[in-house]
Amino acid sequence: MRVGIIGINHKSANLSLRELLAKACLTYFHENDPLHCEHAFILLSTCNRTEIYFSSNDLTATHSHFLKLLRSLVPQSFEHRLYSFFSYDCFTHLAMVSSGMDSAILAETEIQGQVKNAYELAIKERKIPHALHFLFQKCLKIGKDVRTRFNLGRGMPTLAEIVLKL
Repeated sequence: MRVGIIGINHKSANLSLRELLAKACLTYFHENDPLHCEHAFILLSTCNRTEIYFSSNDLTATHSHFLKLLRSLVPQSFEHRLYSFFSYDCFTHLAMVSSGMDSAILAETEIQGQVKNAYELAIKERKIPHALHFLFQKCLKIGKDVRTRFNLGRGMPTLAEIVLKL
């Protein structure tokens, strides 16, 4: 699977740095800009994370391209706060995010809707390769299956409620 991610979240950075990167990404990565027309990506930006999912034949070059772009948009040092995953690690990460298992509040329900919205917005704005379609469709299904299988319900349960139900 030729997919990767560059991201920052509540675990790796404070709010001010996350906001700075989110603003830069929202300004630049939502447009059909000719500077990255050969790079397929989906931007997921929430209050606790900003992640750029991408697909290409050369993941290293695309990763470097996006990192260089972020460096030009953000004036302060941030590289040590980013995380990157490729291939199956990227798949696993998005599955954890979509299911709410990598959230500030364990098993939150809002994140799945945010992942779905990011995916739907991207396919409206640009052509998305099969690998990104597969990644998002499968991870959204996994998120739904986790919520159904473990009967986590709606709302934001406490950790004690989740343990009790399981």
